Amino acid sequence: MQTINRKRASQRLCESPIEIALFYNPETSVIDIQPLKRPFLGHANFQVIFLGKIVTWKTVIPLQYLLKGWGDANRGYQGYSHSIAQNMSQMRSFYDIQQMERSRSNVYSYVGITSRNWLIRFQEHMGNMGRGSMLRFYRAWRETMGVEDVHFISELIEINMTEDEALDWEESIVDKIGPNRLNMIPGGRKGLRFLHEHRITDRVNITLKEREKAILDYIRKNPRKGIPNPFIAELWKDDDFYLKVIEARPKTLSQEQVRKIREMGKMGRPTSEIVKEVGALNEVQVKKVIKGKTYRRMH
Repeated sequence: MQTINRKRASQRLCESPIEIALFYNPETSVIDIQPLKRPFLGHANFQVIFLGKIVTWKTVIPLQYLLKGWGDANRGYQGYSHSIAQNMSQMRSFYDIQQMERSRSNVYSYVGITSRNWLIRFQEHMGNMGRGSMLRFYRAWRETMGVEDVHFISELIEINMTEDEALDWEESIVDKIGPNRLNMIPGGRKGLRFLHEHRITDRVNITLKEREKAILDYIRKNPRKGIPNPFIAELWKDDDFYLKVIEARPKTLSQEQVRKIREMGKMGRPTSEIVKEVGALNEVQVKKVIKGKTYRRMH
């Protein structure tokens, strides 16, 4: 290939208005492959779009990374992002999507680097999310899973980087994302310095594996600390999202149970009777509802 001697993989990508999209609907088991033409130039991507009943998930890979003659795509470090995009029903065209990505007003992203295949690293991310890790990225992904009008986007961006290039790349991209980042700390070397300055690590020069372990250990020891998540904070303002999350949790009351507790409380019914009638956890739970200490947003 003519670009084979260029240093960074993304610098070897050719400009094209073409996208190749594979749509998969698990309910019908139908796979539909479509060539898409954008109204603007960019590198050609291969997209796999999972159209689930609850989750819409898009994986994006530069098409040239998959072509014969490119070279070993797994050589060196890979750079990737996992994003949560809101208000996707308002996206009517490629121009709308392009503007959304540029402004990032409705997109929240986690950026990472790995010396292994990025999909192997993603499996580890999903495992941590499923085990209830409180890192910002895992919380955001877990608490928005199945929320209407939210799409998940996983993208392989850079490959064949050296460790130094990967750290520089990650630091630059995380900085660009700004307040919409789902990373717990700054990217690259800036993040390594952050951990050391906050006495989370005993030295600056640590491996990516040591960095991940240091962050996880810190969150486990300080579960109430960390950087507030703007995406989750905004979603919690929405009453429908609040009700959906609250009612999905074990040992919590449904909106109908809360309404019945309040009605019976006004009637002067004994607490023990209310517990039995509505199937509440205990008398303490019922008393807190009646006194307005809990479930205040349920009407």
